[in-house]
Amino acid sequence: MDKVKKREGKPKAITRLEIPSLYLPKLALLIIIFILVALWSIASGSTDIGLKELQYLFFNKEKLSEETFFILHDLRLVRVILGILVGLSLSLSGMVLQGIFRNPLVDPFIIGISGGASLGAGVAILFGLNITFWGLSSIPIMAFITALAAMILAYRLSLVNKRMYIDRLL
Repeated sequence: MDKVKKREGKPKAITRLEIPSLYLPKLALLIIIFILVALWSIASGSTDIGLKELQYLFFNKEKLSEETFFILHDLRLVRVILGILVGLSLSLSGMVLQGIFRNPLVDPFIIGISGGASLGAGVAILFGLNITFWGLSSIPIMAFITALAAMILAYRLSLVNKRMYIDRLL
């Protein structure tokens, strides 16, 4: 008992993001790699686009032909931005699950989120609910709704006296 140190006073409030100086070069390198990969993704494709066209896309759009502007701006840039947003949302959802369970190895299979999504997609396919709604197919929408329902059901089953217990959630 004597070996355990007790904290005295209030815990230190975090007022800003503090990154140890050891990680700054690694973070800068990762940001540079991220930007280079994004630019490479915009430039690569069936139509050969050079660095000059990429420079024109960001700084002088008038020098691009209408076809090249359409390919770069309306197709490839949108694809890269969408890929970034999907990656961010997946990492955020994984971080939330890891925070709830306080376990870095948790995944959506633990509480049935993936199973619920599979059930919804399977039901939509089985009953032929392939309707397009606002440009989205009904199969992923049904999968999202049933994954959300499975998550809410697991959460509601884990409540005891309006408190959630992690061991009951499992």
